[in-house]
Amino acid sequence: MKSSVRMRKILAIVIPGAMLAGALITTPVRAQNGPAIRFCLAGDIMLGRGVKRMSDRYGTGYPFAGTCSLTAGADITIGNLESPLTSAEYQSSSPWHFKGDTITAAQELKAAGFDMVSLANNHALDCGSQGLFHCTEVLDTAGIAYGGLALTMVETSGDTVILARPSYRWVKNKKIGLVAFCEPYLLDIAKDHRAGNIAPADSACVSRSIAATRDSCDIIVASFHWGTEYKDHPTRTQKKLGRLAIDCGAKIVHGHHPHVLQGVEFYRDGLIAYSLGNFIFDQREQICRESALLFVELKGDSLKAVSMLPLEIVGNRPVPAGKKKARTIEARLRQLCRKLGTMVIGTGRTTELRPTVPKNKPAP
Repeated sequence: MKSSVRMRKILAIVIPGAMLAGALITTPVRAQNGPAIRFCLAGDIMLGRGVKRMSDRYGTGYPFAGTCSLTAGADITIGNLESPLTSAEYQSSSPWHFKGDTITAAQELKAAGFDMVSLANNHALDCGSQGLFHCTEVLDTAGIAYGGLALTMVETSGDTVILARPSYRWVKNKKIGLVAFCEPYLLDIAKDHRAGNIAPADSACVSRSIAATRDSCDIIVASFHWGTEYKDHPTRTQKKLGRLAIDCGAKIVHGHHPHVLQGVEFYRDGLIAYSLGNFIFDQREQICRESALLFVELKGDSLKAVSMLPLEIVGNRPVPAGKKKARTIEARLRQLCRKLGTMVIGTGRTTELRPTVPKNKPAP
């Protein structure tokens, strides 16, 4: 790789604080009118290991075939890319490490309608920083925006601050911003492989990042890799950070990592999905194979409709759940959401979500 290209991929940089506005903030957009925008949000996307073996056997596009019409049908689709797309060798000492094909997998993502992905997760550095940087190049080539990389800046006071580097997409004349974060404890495994390249999910980084982004776009999605694996309910840290993100200006919080579904909360004027579980994965546990897509319709600055479509993972790929399984997932969502002040209404194929408590009074 040429040195000039390598330098463009160095993500932790030092910029005087006076340049912060110029580096991250452009002329405010804030378009309030126009057509509704329909978001589709998915959980963990892992394109290595057993998923890759199935793709090699059945052909390109296999992981997305059962849901492509759903994800591609939204105005903007966002997921968490749980496996770097790289040919670099594994560097992680964990027995659970992943990577996917390079441009082939990226083109599959793009063809399935994915516009933006989070790279802020504990597997982003499974192939070291070289693998992470290669993945960003592959995504750039495929035309997929990504969030989750750290930007280190020095303010005029001399203090060093870390922000999440935002990414943007224009949709129906509105600018969508994505900032993504990973809980610091999840990055311990990558401490010898420049874990500082991933934006940390701590209060300071979250509040600064959203403050530095909110005047440059119309809608902010804050994506978090957080919580505890296989737990049904969000931790106190998840609730604290998710609500902080909304308080600071995010409209949608996109949560992942637990590998299982957690509840959805209407908070003030925003929405927090604490965990959307697995979207594409090869885990065998039944609970990890029950999933859902989250659809959010925004009109101006208002949430107009929120729904979830139950999915089941069969053959390492998601498909719309059959009637019996959909009822099982719907019942589970109803239980999980009730504790967060959210009402779940079955409407047949999809599940509608509505707040049951005033949005400015969060559930405990």
